[in-house]
Amino acid sequence: MSGILRTVRRLSVVALAGAALAACSSSGPAPAPSAALFEGAVTIPGRTLSAAEEDQLLVQRALRRIDPCAFVDLETVAAAIPATVGYGEDLTAGGCVYYGSTSLGVELTTAAGTSAARTFQAHGVTVSDGSRGTECAYTIDLGLAALPGAPTGPAAAHLLDRTELRVSTSGGLPCATTGQLADQAALTVSRGLPIRRGAAVDPLADRDPCAVLAKLPGTARLSLPTAPEAAADPHGCGITAPDVRVSLVGTDGPLWDGGHPANGSPEVVDGVTVDFTADCDVTVRTGPPVQRVPVRPGATDALLPQYPAVVVTGKSCADNKHVAAVAAQLFGTPH
Repeated sequence: MSGILRTVRRLSVVALAGAALAACSSSGPAPAPSAALFEGAVTIPGRTLSAAEEDQLLVQRALRRIDPCAFVDLETVAAAIPATVGYGEDLTAGGCVYYGSTSLGVELTTAAGTSAARTFQAHGVTVSDGSRGTECAYTIDLGLAALPGAPTGPAAAHLLDRTELRVSTSGGLPCATTGQLADQAALTVSRGLPIRRGAAVDPLADRDPCAVLAKLPGTARLSLPTAPEAAADPHGCGITAPDVRVSLVGTDGPLWDGGHPANGSPEVVDGVTVDFTADCDVTVRTGPPVQRVPVRPGATDALLPQYPAVVVTGKSCADNKHVAAVAAQLFGTPH
């Protein structure tokens, strides 16, 4: 999907050389179970789901329920990184991005399976030092598999065990400063994962991309991902017959302007204007731009809005366009 998905400078909410983060740790309240994370059944109208499919949808919904911008409070970020001008959720990265000359990102990620240089405890939570060279990066164990209602199927349980919070920085921020932010993220985790309250600012952040299955022919089925990165993507869904992948994303600007598409060629499909690349990755904007949240008066002009959109990829250009049009009508008002 090169050329479609936006590139953002992001800083994972992890940092700090091991000793520094451990030294910042202080005793806090006992970890509180986030009981609401897996609460409620998952269904797709008109479809009978297998146990493995239910588990996959439960994991993805749980990850969408976590508020990535609530692990570190804004006052702490602004004090640690005065150049921060604003922040917002990034569906492509799967986390929260803080914008400025130095970038900070807090994102949910899947462990690569490699050993970290050092693992230690902060606020009773396991933290791993994944720093390499000039990059400060830490991951924080979320303990998802141990939460009430977590699916116990082998694939889902393994995925939950490997899903972590990653905190990293770019732009030359000292690791000690990043460590203060990572320490607060670990403290938040120890008190209970932050669950969204009310509707998300980005209208696609808490939507289930697999819901489009209910609008497709009865032969269409979920395609369970084999790659951990795809399985842990709460904003993507694989489908067979037609063989496509539907992703809910944010783009940095309009897909086309004055009839000149930024990424490919616009075309009207099923009453919806779609944009597609030479490889037939299809994109449809689903609503008006979502403004980033400024941290101080006057900072709005420095922040690019995000345009919610649906991206569909697959082998058949016709299938991609049709599914994109269906998804755009389901998830918003096509723009």
